[in-house]
Amino acid sequence: MPRGNWVDRGDSIESAHSRELGYAIERSTNDPELRAHALIIRGMVEADSTEVHVAGYLRTVAVALDQPEPEPTLRRTIAIALRHIAKTGLVRDTAARRAAELQRTGCVRRSSGRR
Repeated sequence: MPRGNWVDRGDSIESAHSRELGYAIERSTNDPELRAHALIIRGMVEADSTEVHVAGYLRTVAVALDQPEPEPTLRRTIAIALRHIAKTGLVRDTAARRAAELQRTGCVRRSSGRR
């Protein structure tokens, strides 16, 4: 198994969201319903939703998954984590695309790792 965190390993944002949601609401992280909600949350963050919007959506997730609604403070904390996960993954993905584009056009050379 590759070492490092989910960003370094190249894991998807949805996988990280599913793990966080599963942990937060005590549900299997492999649940397809959880993955669907993870995709929605990613879309919300891509559309510049705040953690307040994500926290509101978590109320919907709890109802849809027949789980007790997390207390407001916990729900907000989970929302902050989910939003940061999405933003981190989006920055990583954008940087990787841009680096590949620059290498393809010859504007930058691949680093040898030496200084």
